[in-house]
Amino acid sequence: MTTRKGRPVVVTGVGVVAPTGLDADSFFSSLLEGKAEQKPIDTFDASGFKASIAGQIRNFEPLTYVKKKKKLKLMGPNITYAVGAAAMAAEQAGLSADAVDGERLGVTLGSRTRISDFAELEKCVLSSLDESGKFDYKRYATEGRSHVYPLSMLRNLPNMAAAHLSIMYKALGPTDSITNGAPSALQAVGESLRTIERGDADMMITGGSDSLVTPLDLCQLTCLGTLMKSKEVGCLPFDENAGGGMAGEGAAIFIIEAKEHAKARGATILAELVGFAEGFEPNFPQAGQGKSKTWQRALQKADCSIKDVGAVALSGSGYKPWDEFELASAASMGNEVPMWSSRAHIGFAGAAISALDLAAAILSARKGVVPVTANCQNPIEQAKAVNLVRDEALKVSSTVRLVTSYNRAGANAALLISGEAVA
Repeated sequence: MTTRKGRPVVVTGVGVVAPTGLDADSFFSSLLEGKAEQKPIDTFDASGFKASIAGQIRNFEPLTYVKKKKKLKLMGPNITYAVGAAAMAAEQAGLSADAVDGERLGVTLGSRTRISDFAELEKCVLSSLDESGKFDYKRYATEGRSHVYPLSMLRNLPNMAAAHLSIMYKALGPTDSITNGAPSALQAVGESLRTIERGDADMMITGGSDSLVTPLDLCQLTCLGTLMKSKEVGCLPFDENAGGGMAGEGAAIFIIEAKEHAKARGATILAELVGFAEGFEPNFPQAGQGKSKTWQRALQKADCSIKDVGAVALSGSGYKPWDEFELASAASMGNEVPMWSSRAHIGFAGAAISALDLAAAILSARKGVVPVTANCQNPIEQAKAVNLVRDEALKVSSTVRLVTSYNRAGANAALLISGEAVA
């Protein structure tokens, strides 16, 4: 395996806020133990939904990371998760607001336009109804709109997480947000990698954050038919009894930088980004070859074969048609490399999910162990053609990991990393 052409780029900080852990180490420990935190939603009454189990974050205190309480008025949960994860990543990397040249520091995150909470709209809507209960636009103009917080839109725009981090760390370099569903964060890391390679920045804050544990998101996912219709089980990846996935939320933020920049700062290098590729597959999910071709391109960027890879992070949505399609792609890579999915632990965390998978991959490479695919007791037929890690965590010697992601429209991405194993 060889390093990518251009400036070598490394990871020096990893921060995680997830349903199974409020920091990177506790998050990864839960993956190794196979403990899937699938519990009923308690932030609102979800009992009316057939799918009321979610990967919900609990006991996260945003004021630990957001120093001024009034700033929370401008932050949705996804933004506070990003701020928390970024703080942990920055501390590990030794990054502070004045530690590096701000003009050589950028931010690119995977994100999503957040759907407004019912709580934000309730008073507005109720005060806009006429005597017959119909929405009256005149009443909205005179009475309803007064109940809308003037800056509420700033909690929901997809660029706001990146904007907050840019301000907090005085990042004056390239700033961007990528909204493309599940691959968003992986594509954000890939774009950050390219930004450093072409010399437009020396260091990037990257990753992704999102939250789908909301009434409107749950309604949308239910209408799509991709949620497990159960009040006891949330997600069964690659399992015969699967009926869909579960909503999730979280954030994983990374500090990445040119290798020579990291060495000059004396930073600890956690992993190197050695191959990135992205693509699109028409007629998804009936096809099945586009995803594996993207994987192959990522390997080729590093002059690497699948035999060099220690493990592959799969999606494993719990929605059988998608899982069957994904495993068909995975089977084309052979049945020797170990593969795992974290969906039973996290759920579908939107734009954050591939960032959380990357965080798990980096820790897997560092510790020399592959996590468990939880809640896969009765694998589907396609799982027999791959080496899916199910029963217990697996020790491996290779420190190379391949992280993959796709969305239901057919977009997909793959990132190859190499890390040094540590005890």
